[in-house]
Amino acid sequence: MEMQELSLEKFEEASEIVKKVTQETKLIYSEYFSAQTGNKVYFKPENMQYTGAYKVRGAFYKISTLSDEEKQRGLITASAGNHAQGVAYAAKLFGVKAVIVMPNTTPLIKVNRTKSYGAEVVLHGDVYDDACSYALQLAEEKGYTFIHPFDDEVVATGQGSIAMEIIKELHDVLMAFSEMASMTFIENHYDTRMAYFLNATTVPLLANSGIQLLDGSDDNLRIAVQTLHQLIRVVGTVNGTRLKGLVFGL
Repeated sequence: MEMQELSLEKFEEASEIVKKVTQETKLIYSEYFSAQTGNKVYFKPENMQYTGAYKVRGAFYKISTLSDEEKQRGLITASAGNHAQGVAYAAKLFGVKAVIVMPNTTPLIKVNRTKSYGAEVVLHGDVYDDACSYALQLAEEKGYTFIHPFDDEVVATGQGSIAMEIIKELHDVLMAFSEMASMTFIENHYDTRMAYFLNATTVPLLANSGIQLLDGSDDNLRIAVQTLHQLIRVVGTVNGTRLKGLVFGL
């Protein structure tokens, strides 16, 4: 899919629309990480969204832009977790059918959460690419409207509503990061264009640092906190300049 340029106007529009489905996630100032690094470090707690992640933003905004005919055909996507739940929940709110193709390796808790929103879950393949290929096949055969997890400018615009919220709270933000597990946030949310709206440097630095925060729960939370501490030390100084406004997405 050929990607189009995003615009401030569309980000603003998406920001208003997603308010219908999102919880307010005010930035949280971290005294600990700020003191440890000599920076002002904030967290954007998107894990507090009803579906547990920011992905509901893109799903809801995308569905809001579809025609009645596109929605009535039913929606389909492929995802191993957060996008699946975002589409399932958003589809439920719009009163439309959603089919989610997930790899066979998807954790049961994510499968069950997706089903709990009323979506039909189809397990197929061992990895995302297998599930995505099958979802596209089903869309072709049954006429479903396919919602891509990241390779879609409308979905990306919905996710980018995060940037609008950040800049309203923290006008002089210098950097915004997301964990490596959220690859669509890093690779597909148009880093330089989001940076333009934030007047900030965004996640490519994180991607290039070689540090990965783990997704999930249990021991991963402890590892993630330890890794975040390491990450802030790595990016705390860029080209000899101390950074004074860092925002990390959870």
